[in-house]
Amino acid sequence: MSKELTEVQAKLANSYQEFLHERRAPAWMASDEATKLSAPFLIDPSAVDAYFKASCKIMFVGQETKGWCGKLQALLKETDLMEILFARYAKALVSPGRSSFLQMRRRMEVELADGIAGSVVWNNLFKMDVNRGKNRTRNARDYSDALTEFSADLFRLEFDLLRPKVVIFACSVTHDGMIRKVFDKELLEGSIPLVKRELWYFRYRGSHCFRTFHPAVARWKKGAAVKAHYETIIDAVRQIKAGKYRDWEGEPSANSAAVGGSMPQV
Repeated sequence: MSKELTEVQAKLANSYQEFLHERRAPAWMASDEATKLSAPFLIDPSAVDAYFKASCKIMFVGQETKGWCGKLQALLKETDLMEILFARYAKALVSPGRSSFLQMRRRMEVELADGIAGSVVWNNLFKMDVNRGKNRTRNARDYSDALTEFSADLFRLEFDLLRPKVVIFACSVTHDGMIRKVFDKELLEGSIPLVKRELWYFRYRGSHCFRTFHPAVARWKKGAAVKAHYETIIDAVRQIKAGKYRDWEGEPSANSAAVGGSMPQV
């Protein structure tokens, strides 16, 4: 195990400890609105081992979970809450089940990350989902400012520690606002809406970033478009790995945002 990997794992675990133990007391976690929240989604530090073995570090990002280790307030009472959350993450990596998202993540591992199990890191923009009642969406977007800030802070920390070469946001245009909140627009560059509202490319601090549909969208609509966009992304990542990728043939786009400029509506 390399010194870099050991340090990243330790920093990740210690940071989670700080976020959950030192922030256990904030009013929003004890408020009525928090009674609807799931336990937080955390990356298992031990799973990062496979990520560092891959020839290309890839982070595959979803929206939020759909029920995760029970409820937030109940989990915060557990003395071994970190172990519970890490074990849940590790289990999902090896058992994707019927999840189209996790199946796509596994495809990324096979085609882009040397086939190493667990090598494509799974992350989510929102760290908790919202139980709004039976048969209702668990979408966390716009639920509360506190949840949004907590999620953005934690995602930013994970990104800074893991420094992925490629980030694929499988969360649709509806979550562009959260992406803008997570990333400092002063450091964003090369923004190109490749397909309006469907496929967006940009670079951030050396990472190549793509945003497209969640894979599950293919079950209800735009099946051909979802497939085509993932093929485009996979082909682009292959070029990135080979050192041949030049931001879509190297041609500057009229839609590209200058560093420090505003991100286009895509």
